[in-house]
Amino acid sequence: MSAADDERWLTRALAQLASADTALFLVEGVAGAGKSRLVDRVLARAGTHGTAERRTVVLTAAGGRLLRGRSQDSAPVRTQLPALVRSSGPVLLVVEDVHHADPRWLHQLRRLLEDPPPGLVCLLTYRPEELPALGLVLGRTLHLPARLHVQRLRLAPLSPAEVGQVAAALLGEGRCLPEVVSALHLRAAGNPQVVVDLVRALTGAAGHGDGEVRVEDVRAAGAPARLAQLVLGREEALADGHRPVVRAAAVLGATALATEPPSGAASATVAELAAVAGLDDEDGRPAVVAALEDAVLSECEQARYGFRIPLASLAVYDEMPGPVRQALHRRAADVLARRRPVPWRDVAAHRLSGGQTRHWLRAVARAALGHVRCGEHEAAARLLEETLASPDARTEARVRLGPLLARSAAWTSGTDRTVGLLAEIADEEAMDEDARAEVRLHLGLLLHGRRGPGERARQELRAVADRVRTQPAAAARAMSELAKTHWPGAPLPENLRRLRQAEAAADAGGDPCARAAVAADRVAVLMSVGDPGAYRLADQLADDAGTPASQGHAARGLCEAAYTAMWLGHDTRAGRLLRAGTDRAVRYGARCLERAGQGTSLLLDWTSGRWTNLTERCRATLHDGHPQAGPAARVVLGLLALARGERGDAAAWLAPDRMPPPDRGPVPLLSAAAAARVRLALADADSAGAVAESVVAWAALREKGVWAWASDLAPWAVRAMAGAGQREPAAEMTAELAAFAEEAGAWAAPAAAAASLWCRGILAETRDEPGEAAAAYQEASAAYGRLPRPYDAALTLEAAGRCALAAAPGDAGTAVRELAACAERFQDLGAVRDATRVRAVLREHRGGEPHRSPGRPSYGTRLSPREEEVSALAATGMRNKEIAATLHLSARTVEQHVSQAMRKLGVSSRRDLAGPRIRE
Repeated sequence: MSAADDERWLTRALAQLASADTALFLVEGVAGAGKSRLVDRVLARAGTHGTAERRTVVLTAAGGRLLRGRSQDSAPVRTQLPALVRSSGPVLLVVEDVHHADPRWLHQLRRLLEDPPPGLVCLLTYRPEELPALGLVLGRTLHLPARLHVQRLRLAPLSPAEVGQVAAALLGEGRCLPEVVSALHLRAAGNPQVVVDLVRALTGAAGHGDGEVRVEDVRAAGAPARLAQLVLGREEALADGHRPVVRAAAVLGATALATEPPSGAASATVAELAAVAGLDDEDGRPAVVAALEDAVLSECEQARYGFRIPLASLAVYDEMPGPVRQALHRRAADVLARRRPVPWRDVAAHRLSGGQTRHWLRAVARAALGHVRCGEHEAAARLLEETLASPDARTEARVRLGPLLARSAAWTSGTDRTVGLLAEIADEEAMDEDARAEVRLHLGLLLHGRRGPGERARQELRAVADRVRTQPAAAARAMSELAKTHWPGAPLPENLRRLRQAEAAADAGGDPCARAAVAADRVAVLMSVGDPGAYRLADQLADDAGTPASQGHAARGLCEAAYTAMWLGHDTRAGRLLRAGTDRAVRYGARCLERAGQGTSLLLDWTSGRWTNLTERCRATLHDGHPQAGPAARVVLGLLALARGERGDAAAWLAPDRMPPPDRGPVPLLSAAAAARVRLALADADSAGAVAESVVAWAALREKGVWAWASDLAPWAVRAMAGAGQREPAAEMTAELAAFAEEAGAWAAPAAAAASLWCRGILAETRDEPGEAAAAYQEASAAYGRLPRPYDAALTLEAAGRCALAAAPGDAGTAVRELAACAERFQDLGAVRDATRVRAVLREHRGGEPHRSPGRPSYGTRLSPREEEVSALAATGMRNKEIAATLHLSARTVEQHVSQAMRKLGVSSRRDLAGPRIRE
């Protein structure tokens, strides 16, 4: 039963308390399951369910004394129980810890329940594992009358969600990520008391104070003292000849708990426990039975035994002498090696703890290969990394296992320790040249994906690319990586040359895996230059059903194609490619591709206007810490803040020092971040800052030569340059983007085509040709609407309406209606700042508004429309100067509106203006 089931049972039980003449409720739960807490809830709520007329008597079977209630009798009740209960009127009798009762006490309770007086309701709590006779709460000779209503509740362990609630209540919201909650639940087996004790031990864990609790903190916490005392006490009560099986279970359980993720090798059969304990079957079976009967061990699954609560194994393990532990580990390794399939990771851990270094390394190799065959690349890389970083790992092991670590790490996000290990291994003198090339290749790939294509990553990849004659497969893969067009460091002609070399090397080497890798990279490269054939190649990747290795490369190629298609403006197609790529990545075990795809998914949700819960998703992605998805999340958070008018937050998220360095970050993403910073500078009337940002960002695009990456930056850079009087550079920017859009075609590069129309409108507007500008903006809005990109469509429609008003001020009806619709679009998206700006423009053109009587309207205690606009922006954190610039007001007027709004709403903080407002 779950906690919800417990609550329903409690409700029914309380109703029964009010209606039943006589009843017996049995509450069963292991140590720490929450029996006393349930009793307290029954007592606290009994009076509200029509049971106030019952006299309440609460006893503990351990001492037989009255603990609480309205009775004045506090004498021992071993022989007085029937008289105490029968003395006056209806009684609610609660007896806790019946498992501790002695025979005479049980006899009195049986006599009472076999002939209960009218109005008796009895609630008994007990630990089933400690009953003198298993399954018999009150012994064998019990005859309950038919008139006695009987119910039993078995208290269930907490679910993961309930463990999360306990952790949040004790540690505070947001301190425990889902993986921490999972670790808590697994190690405590959902036992409420153990969960509470463990979480309390984590308060301020590892000096983190109020910061996030890590999985490492949970592992380091060990067994809570209360649990340790319970299990060690039960072990001590066993006969000397029976304790070895408990120690055997502790060695198996503690080792399984130490692996990551925890393995399923914590429980064992009777024969296995006996073998690990060093007992024969004749002595092992009664020892296991005794440990089960005394509740030291439990049946964890069919015919497999171990500790009910995994942390209990640590309590026993930590108290064992070292030589005893080592001998048990050696026997455990031998026993597990006979299982089918063999849990090689656990065998390796036992070999290491048993001091068998050579056997340990062989087991590690077999475990890692098993992980790779199952697509568990992260598990393989983690195991190999821990092994090769150990001082017990000799040079021979590093040479032999290094290439396997390199191959596994290539499908993960990697760690700095992985990078360092691979660099050391690549320099080992005993490494042969083929193995060295493989290690250097994957080191370069890991650096490329983890830190961006800095000089060290390029150096490693170039070194491998130069081995085209001796190691063509590795060289092909290195050149293919260097051909990617979204990375800085090489202009487009160099990328295309590298791609041709990679294709030739892959064909010459004849390695199918190298061919698959190059084919996967080729799709995104061709897509970025507007080659229409790239989409046919992407479809071929989606249909690829080759070897597992080619499946992994197909997944990677689809994810990179989705990223490229999104920047080109093919948002719907990008979504399909991303789903196909991430699904295949999950099946192959390349979870790093799935996590990297989160960045593309966030960008797609931004461009497509799916902003609901987008902030929360971005923050969750940042928590995940993936090196490629994180920067995308920051850019989206900055763009969302900018649209809402939270300029300070936007500037913080988009700050250059929070983005990848220019020589390492993806060119299109850094270009989009630069575009947002230009917008911020323009909003602050910082013309010089906007121009400087535009010049630097556009120079990077020119150096790269991939104009597909310019679509986000171009309109804002052109506006900054033209607005500062630098019309010739603005016209050159527009011409460069338009040339690419025309050459590729609107079908291949729709975002570039829409952006070039936007730029054309900006140039016309700055030439004071509002009619031509309005037409270009209208075309751009329609183009963005077809993508669809609703926010950009609304921005360009706003510009069209503004220019239409300037072109024909006497015929403003259509423009005003379009602007009103535009304001609603912004409001629906959540772009508060933009909606307010459009409404301010509308207010300046009264001709388009309904007629009202002359004179100043009176709003009384309600907010006026202007106060509503000002307070909405103030609540986002905008300063008065920023609001004034947005609404074309003076800072003094804004200050007056904010003061009036705060007075009318009865709030003392600008942030509180975000609450419900009263207005006409």
